[in-house]
Amino acid sequence: MAWRKCVDRVRRDKAQKRGGGTQIVSLNGEASHEFLEIVSEEPGPEFLASFNEQYFRLLDALPDASTRKIAVLMLQGHSANDISERTEIFKSTVRRKMNLVRTVWKHELDQ
Repeated sequence: MAWRKCVDRVRRDKAQKRGGGTQIVSLNGEASHEFLEIVSEEPGPEFLASFNEQYFRLLDALPDASTRKIAVLMLQGHSANDISERTEIFKSTVRRKMNLVRTVWKHELDQ
């Protein structure tokens, strides 16, 4: 959410009625590109490496393949009903496994 606020702020500041494409200048008067790098649309390689490591660590913490599949579908934004239809697993089982995913991941992230 903070990232989106920064992006919105930069867009608002670059609006034509606010001076358009004026250059951001640091306190010492030099052109500053660091701020634009922070709010870039593309995540940096360090972030991607860290994200991938965390993602696979959390998936590996789950007990079985069906729970991992449900977790991936959860992350993609699917509801319990959608997951049940896609995986042909009963809704009650999907809900139980979704709760298991939340519990395991909370425990892993709290460590």
